[in-house]
Amino acid sequence: MVDAPSGHDDALAELRLLENESDFGLEIIRVIGPAGSKEPLFVDVSIDCCGIEHSPNGLQLRSRERFALCIDPDFPLSPPSVFAADSRFAFHDHVYWVGDYGIYLCVYYSEEQQWRPERGMSGFIYRLMQWLEDAAAGKLDHPAQPLHPPHVCGDYAEEFFVVRKDCPTVTGGWLGYAVFEKVHDRRLDLVDWTRDGTCAGGKVTAPAILVDTPFVSQFPKYGSTLLKFFERLGIGRELLAERLMIHARHTTGRPPMYLVFGVAMRGTVGERAEQHLVVWRIDGRGANDLRNLARKRKQFSEKGAKGALAKGAAVIDRWKESTGTLTYCRVYEDRPSVVLRRDEASGVAWFRGKTVTLWGGGALGSPIAEHLVRAGVAELRIVDNGRVTPGLLVRQNYRDSDIGKAKVSALAPRLESINPTVKIAPVTKNLLSVGYDVAETLVETDLLIDATASRRVALVIDRHLVRHGSAPHPIVTVANDLNAKRGLATVTPSGSALGPTELLQRAFLRLCDMNARKWLDVFWPEVDERTWFEPEPGCSAPTFRGSHAEAGALAGGMLSRFGDELAAGAVPTVLLGTALPISQTTGHRFAFEASSDQACPESGFVIRFLPEAIAAMQAVIDGQQRDNQTPNETGGVLFGYRNDFLRVIWVADASPPPPDSRSSRSEFVCGVEGVAAATAKWQARSSGLVGFVGTWHSHPVSSATPSVVDLSAMRKLLLQSGSPRHRLVLTIVGHSANQPSVRSFVFGGNGESGTGGSDED
Repeated sequence: MVDAPSGHDDALAELRLLENESDFGLEIIRVIGPAGSKEPLFVDVSIDCCGIEHSPNGLQLRSRERFALCIDPDFPLSPPSVFAADSRFAFHDHVYWVGDYGIYLCVYYSEEQQWRPERGMSGFIYRLMQWLEDAAAGKLDHPAQPLHPPHVCGDYAEEFFVVRKDCPTVTGGWLGYAVFEKVHDRRLDLVDWTRDGTCAGGKVTAPAILVDTPFVSQFPKYGSTLLKFFERLGIGRELLAERLMIHARHTTGRPPMYLVFGVAMRGTVGERAEQHLVVWRIDGRGANDLRNLARKRKQFSEKGAKGALAKGAAVIDRWKESTGTLTYCRVYEDRPSVVLRRDEASGVAWFRGKTVTLWGGGALGSPIAEHLVRAGVAELRIVDNGRVTPGLLVRQNYRDSDIGKAKVSALAPRLESINPTVKIAPVTKNLLSVGYDVAETLVETDLLIDATASRRVALVIDRHLVRHGSAPHPIVTVANDLNAKRGLATVTPSGSALGPTELLQRAFLRLCDMNARKWLDVFWPEVDERTWFEPEPGCSAPTFRGSHAEAGALAGGMLSRFGDELAAGAVPTVLLGTALPISQTTGHRFAFEASSDQACPESGFVIRFLPEAIAAMQAVIDGQQRDNQTPNETGGVLFGYRNDFLRVIWVADASPPPPDSRSSRSEFVCGVEGVAAATAKWQARSSGLVGFVGTWHSHPVSSATPSVVDLSAMRKLLLQSGSPRHRLVLTIVGHSANQPSVRSFVFGGNGESGTGGSDED
């Protein structure tokens, strides 16, 4: 025996210890030293199998079984291999034929997951005993087990196949043809199955034989063995020759021929047994003989055709006598029925099969585009009118050769190369131009993602929602802070009218109430032109500091997170978080209820009441009715903010009557005591966003129509404002004692006044 390296020493020492402790359950017969120190060490052992229970369909074990353990020098990083010399083990589940060493037992489904180096030989022998017990009981395969394909033993060809199309249903057997598309010289994609050998569009076919029974755990090395197996399946040499000759007629020159063979996989996906596919590459003299016969067969009579077929069968007979090894092509699976997507549990799974419109191909937009393509969207429409400049290569998904190109034109080929099945539609347009139709975009897409981080673009979305009502499909906006450390996303689900501008304003108020300065300072900072970052002279707009790694992390985290929101049935939401996927532990999630809208046609404004304002008015009215048998009118002051571009006034809160207000059954005159202090408090609380926007009052038994007194009071308030463009809201809750209806009116703005409104029960 030669000296063994330390790995061998450790393994032998452990085996001898197990032998001493096992009371002859494990016996070392002999140790066969390697020819060199780097060669494997073989240990012949005998194992007691008397206590193992057997089933009729299990492996029948003797009282003692002998095995050869093959131990590599790097043990215990690599587990030993185990071989059986007895032919009873051949053709069994999870058993391979390996020639000189004997019959290889596949005791580990996954060495990476199941082999524990720290457990050494003790753990290996335990695993081997477990395998023998399962084999004897016929339980090596069970429905919950992962798909386990047979091993391919033979030579590998240079070309390989990618299987895209699910196999046809196989009952007993299926004879037909696999349809291939040639991607390049070495790659062919299996894209369809057909019963006849014809196809169009530059595709090629190859004979396919599929059976619904499992094969042995290893495909044979020699052609004679495989052909004998075909015969046992009822596929004789004449049938095989005919199929191959049809295949040969559709090939030109002297390319190789292929035969696709499929057997039932061990294990299942759901209730269906799936096919394991191998591709046999046939070339050399045999392929040329069949190709010559196929060409001549076209000229033969029926009798001559039979003769050609007989000659083809003779070619198959010569293959049986050949001692050469088979050549297989590598097969890479991409069938939906057998391949489980690695992103199945991720939020990006929601995007699969969707049509998505992406605004912006920049630091956030370009990685989001790639993530969407890898997620398997059906179509991606990218809108951006920018061009690639040298500085952008630091953090955007472009190459040096793209400099000077339109971003969408440069990005499209990259995305198509990642996933050719996705339709990429690049659009070079300015989102702020009159010619861009937002309404058409929202109708034709399943999701709109705004990755421009532009307040003006967000206003375009809000303006559309104000004018046309709720969004037909979800709208998402994403942005990051000035250092690419934190991300911000808004989610407007289908059926909602809350656009990104409104959602951000409401999130801002929520953060103000929480005094969350960390988030307020990074996303709503005070403007200071001295701190703007302009990386190149003449840059069109200041940008942020940050790398591809940081921007990409934010893009991926936000995409995954709002994918979760959409999958769960989103509500109007604002998400804030760090570079990790946005969650409650790394940021904030704010969900918002819909506003109550009031339109004032005369002024063209919409008044939107936040739920808190509606609740505040209702509480004052309920208190008045509870305290008085015959309720008086009541009212108070409205606080909110206005956007003249959108022509929307938001009412954030409604106060009770000021102390100096006058109230009766037919009149309410709002006082002013404490209003200035309350306004100042709101201004401080909201960093100047919220202020005094008007008044409200109730009509217990009459309609929500302003009286002469109401109109006079509003004119006085406008005069006191001192601004010709100031606008004030008057809201009346009519019939508040029984069935309330609300109407709102907007006064002011170059002396204009609203005198009408719309009811909303």
